[in-house]
Amino acid sequence: MDDRKFQLELPQEEEENSVMLSIGDLMSGLLMVFALLFIIVFVQYQVALEKSKELERKIQKYDEAFKNLPKIVRDRLEDAIGKGSFAVDPKTGDLQIGDRILFDEDSATLNANGKIFLKQFIPAYSKIIFTLPVELENQVTRISVEGSTSSSGSDRENMDLSLRRASAVYQYIFNDASFPSFDTKNRLREKMMVAGRGSLDSNKTTVDPKDRRVTFRFQVRRPNFLETEKP
Repeated sequence: MDDRKFQLELPQEEEENSVMLSIGDLMSGLLMVFALLFIIVFVQYQVALEKSKELERKIQKYDEAFKNLPKIVRDRLEDAIGKGSFAVDPKTGDLQIGDRILFDEDSATLNANGKIFLKQFIPAYSKIIFTLPVELENQVTRISVEGSTSSSGSDRENMDLSLRRASAVYQYIFNDASFPSFDTKNRLREKMMVAGRGSLDSNKTTVDPKDRRVTFRFQVRRPNFLETEKP
């Protein structure tokens, strides 16, 4: 009788063992799934972290190149045409030329010395602007030539004179047959605009000859670093 009872209960024990094995297999499978998910998330995190570091390096290189840009322009231009005929703002890179180098007093007509100077200056300046460090390459959006006057005279007269002087520089560079051709001339034409500032930036308490000038100013856009990271 006891043997029969043992024989009858044996299949139930086997069934319980089978259930336990199935639960064990399920737990093992779930552990493997969680392990794979962890590995995937960890790898994605590492990739994102490396991209973030690379982006930070690009931004640092750009900021450093932009900070050094005025010095680059000044040094290269001095190597090309010498010192003394222009001044470069150490913060903005704006390049200023005294009006007496280009024009006679109260005149918007380029004098002979001014034409000689521009023939040397413009090809060198244009080459520098269009061969900037790789971090700034193709980031120049606009180059303006701006006339400025001292506080002497009326606002209307000063604005008119400053604009005519800036226009005279532009016309001589691009529309005068005597001006020499240079490699980046077409690119410079596409970027350049003229503006007159009159006496807006002048010393209002005294007539300062330094306020009478022509300024070359370029605008550099900051790259969309996030856009460049897209596949």
